[in-house]
Amino acid sequence: MELLGVAFDESSGELRGTPVADGDHTLTLQWSSDGLAWQSGECLLIVNPDPRSLWKDADPPADDPYWKANTDGTLIVAPNYKIAAASRRGRSHEHVGSFRDDDFFVQHDAVSGWSVLIVADGAGSAKNSRWGSKLAVAAAGGHIAANLSGEFGARMTKELARWSSDMGAASKAMNTPFYLLFKRQTGSRCRP
Repeated sequence: MELLGVAFDESSGELRGTPVADGDHTLTLQWSSDGLAWQSGECLLIVNPDPRSLWKDADPPADDPYWKANTDGTLIVAPNYKIAAASRRGRSHEHVGSFRDDDFFVQHDAVSGWSVLIVADGAGSAKNSRWGSKLAVAAAGGHIAANLSGEFGARMTKELARWSSDMGAASKAMNTPFYLLFKRQTGSRCRP
């Protein structure tokens, strides 16, 4: 048993130690209740390996046409706020050497005062979901940011200024235009 890193402590009657070898190990046991008649038998000691020793950190293929970095992040710092976004490849993706599926879009327009933050959870079951999430946030983020930097953004800023005095009216005035902005981007057949 010492070769396994464990030993029997006679004073406590316990098997003690930290196993050094994982796997199934058969231990031969002998015991007596009166010190005269001895019994013997076997016991299976199952030692699970340290999970960290099983985990791989494999990189995805560098020559993939839809290659994406394992991590990404951005930080926008302004006098009155900070905007941060980050994405990291998950452990299961590391283990099998697949790509980070998620993506984000962050942009602040200092002129209009609007910030756009969008995240997309890539559909890991789809072959190139990492590229789909990247395209989705870029298209939606670009569309929304462009609209917020123009007349639409100016109208929404005006309505937002009413928020503290009449939240209900401001909300009503902003909901439909934002809904239609998203609908135009997605081309969906949503109903208001």
